[in-house]
Amino acid sequence: MSKSKRRPTAPEYVSKMDLPRNQRQMLTEVAESFQNKSFLPTAGDIRNFCELYGIQGPAPRARAGAVPRLFRFLATMDPDEVRGLLRGGMFSGPARLGPIADAIRAAGREQIRERTLRDQDDSSRRAAE
Repeated sequence: MSKSKRRPTAPEYVSKMDLPRNQRQMLTEVAESFQNKSFLPTAGDIRNFCELYGIQGPAPRARAGAVPRLFRFLATMDPDEVRGLLRGGMFSGPARLGPIADAIRAAGREQIRERTLRDQDDSSRRAAE
């Protein structure tokens, strides 16, 4: 049996792509973010990204398996759009969703409080009648 080859890391893969200099710099930045898991940190995030952008192919079992397909696709995108993906944090995993989740919880608590006050007012009015 032959020894299986190690898959290249995202930065290694990008360094071997034939790209214009400015695009290589941008994709290297993305590759480093991918490698340190601040961009598409889980296989689920990668799957969602691929579905959203219509990237065809089997779902990766591991993040490393998605590198070629993902970075070939990113290379076709406008560099400013790719930078926007990084800056926007939309594909940065659940840790970046904390503030959104906190806001949703706070809004839910406020709705419950308002409903409770309204119900108490209704009960008081009925008791007074």
